[in-house]
Amino acid sequence: MPETILYCPFCQKQTIKAFHRPAYTGVGRSRGSGQSSTYSTHHEDEYIILNGCSDCGKPINEVREKMGFKKKGS
Repeated sequence: MPETILYCPFCQKQTIKAFHRPAYTGVGRSRGSGQSSTYSTHHEDEYIILNGCSDCGKPINEVREKMGFKKKGS
């Protein structure tokens, strides 16, 4: 996942580091007795916030909550 720099939702400066996974379509396969089929699943954009804001001092959990992104490793 490429690392990107995002704007802080509180002070509007580019200080938030995040991993970005772009939207993609995956393919799966289901198997039953004597038959199998493939299906596609759509995955949305995903940002994983890595740090809080160093300029305004907001901690990482407040930045995640304000931006609505998930935490690292979940």
